[in-house]
Amino acid sequence: MNSSPVLQARSLSKWFGGVHALTEVNLSMAGGSVLALLGENGAGKSTFIGLASGALYPSAGTIEIQGHAVELRLPADGLRAGVAVVHQDPKLVNDQSIAANIFATELSSGNSPFRPYQVRRLNRRAVECLRSLGLEGELPRVTENARALSAPQRQLVAIAKALTTEPAILFLDEPTASLTSRETERLWRLVDGMRSRGVAVAVVSHRLREVYEIADRVAVLRDGRKVGEGTTAELPIGEAVRLMAPTRRLAARSEAPLTDAGREVLRLEKVSNEGICNVNLVLHAGEVVGMAGLVGAGRTEIARAIGGIDKVLAGHVYLDGKLVHVRSPRAALKKGIALTNEERPGSLFPGHSVSLNATASVFDTPSALGFIRRRLDRRRAHDVIENLNVKGKATAAIGSLSGGNQQKVLIGRVLATEPRVLVLDEPTHGIDVATKAEIYELVKERAASGVAILFISSELEEIFEVADRIVVVRQGTIVADLPADSDALSVITSALGEKMPASQEVNS
Repeated sequence: MNSSPVLQARSLSKWFGGVHALTEVNLSMAGGSVLALLGENGAGKSTFIGLASGALYPSAGTIEIQGHAVELRLPADGLRAGVAVVHQDPKLVNDQSIAANIFATELSSGNSPFRPYQVRRLNRRAVECLRSLGLEGELPRVTENARALSAPQRQLVAIAKALTTEPAILFLDEPTASLTSRETERLWRLVDGMRSRGVAVAVVSHRLREVYEIADRVAVLRDGRKVGEGTTAELPIGEAVRLMAPTRRLAARSEAPLTDAGREVLRLEKVSNEGICNVNLVLHAGEVVGMAGLVGAGRTEIARAIGGIDKVLAGHVYLDGKLVHVRSPRAALKKGIALTNEERPGSLFPGHSVSLNATASVFDTPSALGFIRRRLDRRRAHDVIENLNVKGKATAAIGSLSGGNQQKVLIGRVLATEPRVLVLDEPTHGIDVATKAEIYELVKERAASGVAILFISSELEEIFEVADRIVVVRQGTIVADLPADSDALSVITSALGEKMPASQEVNS
């Protein structure tokens, strides 16, 4: 291992408005070594990678590569400086061949030796590249379009693409999330080969035991700050998990439990589909159940199954003790089940007014708005704006509102259907602290009125703020059902699938 750093971040910071995503992080990567970059959801790992690769520009601090200060304003700047990134969800060009995707960086640079009549040469080089990486038998023919590739195959193509740039620094963001154990072993052999060639590799992974087998050093981020660093021997798994857990919790709920809080409203029994497996979950009237888990664990897939977006292929769903079949979002709404999606832009009608966006769920189609039940439309929109303190007029374009106010409109839309079950998937993502507090209060008010609420969040602190009970999702199923007064470490270890060694358990 080369002891001199290939990449050196000094007091690196990034903030978006008033949100500090990364604060004064000092971190180095040495050539010929593997760094495990750890932290729970929102800890700052992706922000650090974005800054180090040119996808983001720092608000403060500096980056040095090969001993020289650099300004990386674009991903292309990062590539020229020798930085490559393989993301968890690779963005391949589906209508292009595997070969074209592998050499996409070279082909788009303007310096490519390939021409339309040299496709055969491109294909030969792609085969040679895959053979040198030991991946030739893992993929279809390089002439096939990327559209036909499975998720693990797309990951392998992205890794091959990154390595064609011969990087000095390589970031792998959750590279094994969709890989089989055999594919994972092959990936680690590739990483080991890059390490022996002097490449500085950083791996982001929530599979701690797996990444500890390949890593030389470990760095832990929490709330945008580096809170620990050392060799794998100096910073064992138990200590890393302890550092990842939040150190503070917001104020506990003060409301007394409702008299009917024990009444069961929704039950899932061994519910499975392509994204989830044997999910068992019970929601009661007047209860807020916080759903925790890592990104990609299956939380959104559970929400989509409840809300009728994704088909339930096995298992049973009961509403008020009666077996139901929810085959569409509209069917779910008619049964009193409402869902707000994780992706806010996809849930909005961007070319339309706040009024339409606030009331769309209570009409058969958005096109009916404007000439059917105009008076009722205006009254409902006014109620959403008034009750949720939306800062904007009913006639204003939804795109003119801030992200937080757009989110309140979406929540108001589903509340207008008067649901008995409310599923909120990342309802405070990307909004300011003040609006978050308003949404917390709204959730508590609706629970107090008897609504059964499933609150999905990547932020443990807000789950502790609103939840009466916490369920933890890992690998597409619920692995823990915990009381609201559980400590953060219990939630984190359940999400990671780790068990604290007896010598490192939290003292009571």
